[in-house]
Amino acid sequence: MTEIEKNFDVTFEGSMAYELKLHDLDISIGEKKKNRFLTDLAREITKIDNGLLVENARSYNRNNLISDIPNAKRLSESELEEYSNIINAKVSSKLKAIDIELFKSPEEILPRVNGLLVKYVKEKPVISVESELEEFFLKSGLQLHSIGARCKFCGNIIDGKRYSDVKTYFDADEVKLIDVEVEKLKAKINQDIVELENINLNFDDIQKCFKEDFEHVKKQLMFEVRKAINGYQIFLNALDKKRPYEATACIELEESIGFKSYVDNLNDYIVKNNNLLDNLDENQKIAKENLRKHYIAIGLEKQEYKAIQDEIDKNQIKRSVLESRLTPLYNQVIEIKKQITDIESAITDLISQTLSTERLVVNINKKLDGLVDFTLVLQTNTTNNIEYYEIKNKAGEIRDISKLSTGEKNLIAFLYFIELLNSVEYRAKKKIIVFDDPMNSNDDTVQYFIMAELSRIIKLVKKDTNDDIFILLTHNIFFYRGLVYDLINDRSSGNVYNLNNFFRLLKFDGRVSIQKVTKKGDDFTNTYDSLWHELALLYYLDKPRMMLNPIRRIIESFVIFNGIEGFYKDDGEAKRLFNVNSHGSVECEVDLVGKDKEYIIDKMKTLFVNNNYGCHFNKKWKYWKEHCDTSSLAH
Repeated sequence: MTEIEKNFDVTFEGSMAYELKLHDLDISIGEKKKNRFLTDLAREITKIDNGLLVENARSYNRNNLISDIPNAKRLSESELEEYSNIINAKVSSKLKAIDIELFKSPEEILPRVNGLLVKYVKEKPVISVESELEEFFLKSGLQLHSIGARCKFCGNIIDGKRYSDVKTYFDADEVKLIDVEVEKLKAKINQDIVELENINLNFDDIQKCFKEDFEHVKKQLMFEVRKAINGYQIFLNALDKKRPYEATACIELEESIGFKSYVDNLNDYIVKNNNLLDNLDENQKIAKENLRKHYIAIGLEKQEYKAIQDEIDKNQIKRSVLESRLTPLYNQVIEIKKQITDIESAITDLISQTLSTERLVVNINKKLDGLVDFTLVLQTNTTNNIEYYEIKNKAGEIRDISKLSTGEKNLIAFLYFIELLNSVEYRAKKKIIVFDDPMNSNDDTVQYFIMAELSRIIKLVKKDTNDDIFILLTHNIFFYRGLVYDLINDRSSGNVYNLNNFFRLLKFDGRVSIQKVTKKGDDFTNTYDSLWHELALLYYLDKPRMMLNPIRRIIESFVIFNGIEGFYKDDGEAKRLFNVNSHGSVECEVDLVGKDKEYIIDKMKTLFVNNNYGCHFNKKWKYWKEHCDTSSLAH
């Protein structure tokens, strides 16, 4: 066993525990280096773009960085550019989509133009016109002259037949129809050209992250617009040369013209731009996080950090190996100690079963341990062979039984009675078990112990089938409620007041009235706990002056029910503190300067401790501080 236990001795050089301690030390040193590195890295992150990547450059620290590490990763160049543009995006108005109907294409009227070009008047005129210039000349002359007038060009008299032939050339119905259609088509073409030239694709407010691509597509679209205008000019030139009595060759556009793909592409950028504005705050938050984690990933790739982490990992692996070797040894030690304990317990049980008086001493001393500073020792008078008990203190000295306090005597008598109930000779007998105020003259630690023992007896009486009867008499309400609390609140076995008998004895004019308690509403209510609850509420509200009254009432109730005298002892300050402003209509002002709620609670606790009821105070104060209902004070 000694050799095994050496492995658990951290002071023994060479033991596994000693090696484990060394690895723990190395891991601790490594963690400190790692923390310093991460602190510096967090500081560097807050300086990037003047703190733009964090919500608050002053509060972002190592802990924030550690929470970012699991999702830290490098970004591509395109992602870096995209997120940077989003962060730098400015609030602006939304852009309107480009209307495809604004873009007129000559391809749309090409069939109409060609149909007009090939159209002509088949009937030959009387006169022959050789050229466009000649036709223009004749048409101008017709407008400037009349029959019999002198020609402004040659000076001759205008012949009536010649005038009539020229007029017939231009006045033919089909010729007029062609001329009208040509003019209408030219007007339409000129209108389309004007609309194309007036198209405004100025989108200066588009976000920077889309601007370059947007301008590139816009340039391609404007090239298509120029192609369209050139096509319309070709149409106009051909229509200007159109002669009504001749068919003109059809036009073929050398390049196709397409607006839709470019307009759709530009509108996609406009939608993206508007979406970015719709969710700008959220998009910028996401962009900041991704950029921050990008730079964290770069920082963690540094050789310094990798070396620190590798060293920590190596020591943790070595530590895990040592722990795996120590675990079975530890379990072996536990098993050996258990075996020893079992053997010692078996010996104790064997001794306790051999002789009734020895069993009583062993069991009583087990329960006395921790409650008092003495034990019982079984002695035998060799002259008359009579057994008796002596009191021995921790130093091994025999103590005169007359020196025991009333509470100590009551405790020994109580435990002796409990052991008699557990003995073989009494267990099988039908019994009426009576306890008459067993709490008298005991401090709070012993009171709780007695309550636990009585609760165990009550459970045994209810469980056994030998028809034992348990009777408890007490005037201590706190003891009564503490003892029967679990019994009253146990709903698994039905109505506790029907299954048990509870009686209240009330004295009036020298006569005692016995009243049976049949329901919980008729039972004692614990105003004492209400006072503790009130004190906890006032403590929560930080009302030290108002705390004094419930403290006084708690002390008065506790003193009365436990029969304590001189509770304040020589503490005059506490007596003045807890009695001022508490009685009658005449009030004295208490000086609370420098005395906050903590001072008042400490003063109250000292009183309970000085009267050996510190456990009672600690239990009550801890419970009501934790269970103080402050919900009604929230507003």
